[in-house]
Amino acid sequence: MKLIYKSLSYGLFISIASLFTGCGEGQTAQKQAKLSTPPPPSINSTIEVSKMNLGSRRRRVPAEIEPITHNEVVYREVRSAQLLGQSQQSGYLIAEDANTHKQLWLQQIYKIDYIEGKESDVQEIYFIELELLPSGKEILIEDELGRRHLVEIESHGVREAP
Repeated sequence: MKLIYKSLSYGLFISIASLFTGCGEGQTAQKQAKLSTPPPPSINSTIEVSKMNLGSRRRRVPAEIEPITHNEVVYREVRSAQLLGQSQQSGYLIAEDANTHKQLWLQQIYKIDYIEGKESDVQEIYFIELELLPSGKEILIEDELGRRHLVEIESHGVREAP
């Protein structure tokens, strides 16, 4: 008799608790709350290749790309140009002597228009491609925004690539 009484008491307790928490059998209030929370927006609906989406603490900086060596000169991206006295960290190509590692020249490839109020480090735009063209006279650079730039090695001139 005591066993039946305990079973009925437990069942009554569960029924009353369900009324107060809004939970069905076998659910806790915490599980119910999780079910009623709307899902976050899908990644596809929020991602847009623009400068605005680069300002995120979760942004992953692309891996550094391999430098190019041509005619005893090493050409590489600079990711800390402010240490060289420049106004922005990225967007620069440096040419160094392959033997002495002495800087021959530094060229700004593109300007970054920083958005006030956002951390500047998450607004940096890095190279994703660095390629010596078959002529040996120009370097093709593609940045994270998909823009392509041509750098003439002799004059250091920069122009938009077709």
